[in-house]
Amino acid sequence: MNRKDFIHPEMDEEIRSISGRYGFNREDTVLFGDREVLYFTGYSVTDSTCCGVGGCYFSLVPGYLTRRHYRTTPEGRAVSEVEPIVDEQERKEVTRLLTERERCIQVNFL
Repeated sequence: MNRKDFIHPEMDEEIRSISGRYGFNREDTVLFGDREVLYFTGYSVTDSTCCGVGGCYFSLVPGYLTRRHYRTTPEGRAVSEVEPIVDEQERKEVTRLLTERERCIQVNFL
């Protein structure tokens, strides 16, 4: 098992970039088989580019949750231990599950 620490993003904090902005609005888990998958939902808006506007609703999947919020960073952000999902078939199934559950158009894995 390849477990890793994952620092949780701030919820409802807008991150700006040269082309627009994005943010996370929810943290949740979903049961997949006998394991819990940690995921975050967020949005992306592209509205300050020279070539058009757009946006999407997405999910970010750090992996299988092994220890939730087991410590905090010096800045006060939660840290969980996760096992990244590397199996392509499992990724496809989790993508299908989250697309149906969250109505997101993009699922990204770490």
